[in-house]
Formats: sequence, structure tokens, C-alpha cells
Amino acid sequence: MLYQRRLASRQEILTETTMSALRQIRAGRLFAVSDLHVDYARNRDWVAGLARGNYEDSVLLLAGDVSHRLERIRETFAILKTMFKEVFFVPGNHDLWVTGDHVDSLEKLR
Repeated sequence: MLYQRRLASRQEILTETTMSALRQIRAGRLFAVSDLHVDYARNRDWVAGLARGNYEDSVLLLAGDVSHRLERIRETFAILKTMFKEVFFVPGNHDLWVTGDHVDSLEKLR
């Protein structure tokens, strides 16, 4: 006999996973942002200018394309980690671009 069950919709999975993570972290709000591209001074200034104190009970999902330069990614993480209770990062294609400092994208990710 074939075991069958109703598959959860994508929204149910995301909601269930997100809510479970928020309960474990005990965060008040969840923010998501992508494509910061902090190689541009204007974007870097925007990140640095976020109002401190408004997000200390919040979680940030940083969904890629921060910078192709590792030092800029680290600087951005350092800023955001002081503002948010937790910061989760999913690298984008720009974050994994190899410009000569690394052998390949996987090495850069590590």
C-alpha cells in the first residue's frame, strides 16, 4: 500500500519554520532585506544610518548581494549584529563572486 499524505504548501512550510525559529529566539519581529550592495557609498551610509534601538528584539534575514568584497560583507555584518538580536545570512551571487582573492566561490563562502 502506498503511503499518501497531503503535502504542505510552501507558505505553510515557510510560516511554520519561521514561527518556530522566532519562538526559539523569542524575537518580536522578523525583517528581511536583500541587495544591499554596500560597495556603493550611498547604500553603505543607509545601513550605517539605521536607527539603533529600534531592532534589538528583532531578527534580520539578510538575503544576499551585500557585496563581492569580503571586507565589506564583514563590516556590514558587524553593523547589523549590533542592531538586531539575530542576523541570518543567505549568500547571493554577488557575495560569492571570485575576484582573485579566492580559488572558487565555495572557498570564499567558507
